[in-house]
Amino acid sequence: MDDLKIPYLGVERPVIVIDDELLTFKYNGESFLVHRRYLEDLSTLAENWLSRQAAIYIPTRVRFLSTRVGITKYKRIRISNARSRWGSCSSKGTLSFNWRLIMAPVGVIDYVIIHELAHIVEMNHSRNFWKVVDKIMPDYADKRKWLRMYGHKLMMFNVKS
Repeated sequence: MDDLKIPYLGVERPVIVIDDELLTFKYNGESFLVHRRYLEDLSTLAENWLSRQAAIYIPTRVRFLSTRVGITKYKRIRISNARSRWGSCSSKGTLSFNWRLIMAPVGVIDYVIIHELAHIVEMNHSRNFWKVVDKIMPDYADKRKWLRMYGHKLMMFNVKS
């Protein structure tokens, strides 16, 4: 049980089992704390917490990055439970992001956000699209590679107890 970990913003955070009757599940800035009696529900508790954090962090980051790079013509931001994609941009300007991104490193999250913002400019994956991405994030290929190598683990997230 000592090896339980939950990835959050690219860092594997330890899970500490405690006996505090007032606690179900909590993140203290370094570790996740869970009451012993809720261990069976740990994956669900972690998913719920992570998806709530994604719903706060990702839109905030989209607003920051979009202002910084001057691509602000999106209509809305949506957090999804998609099983096969990290993000999408609809023709109507809705940016959608998978909540599981919150487990990836910040640079990878930024890459997915920039990728979707670039679709506001180029609604395809043409050479021009990749030029837009490259201009904003010259090291995007490293982030893209990380997603290809480790993204499947985030998609299959489950805390083993």
